[in-house]
Amino acid sequence: GVYPVLNGDQIAEVRAYATELELPDGTPLVTEGETGYPFFVVVDGGTRTFKRLHGAEMPLAVHGPGTFTGDLSMLTGEGAGASERTAGPTRVLRVDRERFASLVSGCGIGALILAALARRTFNMETYLREQGKLIALGKMAAGLAHELNNPAAAIRGASRHLADAVVALHERAVRHDAG
Repeated sequence: GVYPVLNGDQIAEVRAYATELELPDGTPLVTEGETGYPFFVVVDGGTRTFKRLHGAEMPLAVHGPGTFTGDLSMLTGEGAGASERTAGPTRVLRVDRERFASLVSGCGIGALILAALARRTFNMETYLREQGKLIALGKMAAGLAHELNNPAAAIRGASRHLADAVVALHERAVRHDAG
């Protein structure tokens, strides 16, 4: 799948190229737009992936032991499409850029990483295309609401003036009859 899970033997292979880190809850691993971030494999604990949209965090995925991130940046050099941080105390293997090529060529997981990259790239493009459609739909809805609101506001304002005019006319009629 898009988020393949490495087994114990595969994680052991990665260890030869990595630094093991114990991280507290909420530690950022990747920040959206960041380039050159390391490759991470979750050993224990987990991570949350999210995008920031209009100041809010939109959750995308939760990852557990054996999952990995950072392959997209390592292979394309592009910025991260989302942010990721630890979800609870988490132990990760960090493979720096200088060691990543050796990891891919020296371990049996190279093909797995490349296949995951292809699927993730396709899914990210699909997601961004759908987001673009949703943003356009939101703008159209806002414009429609504005157009519908303006006549309603005009009617409300006119009705207030009409009520004032009816009261004034009634007072005038009472004064005329009194005279």
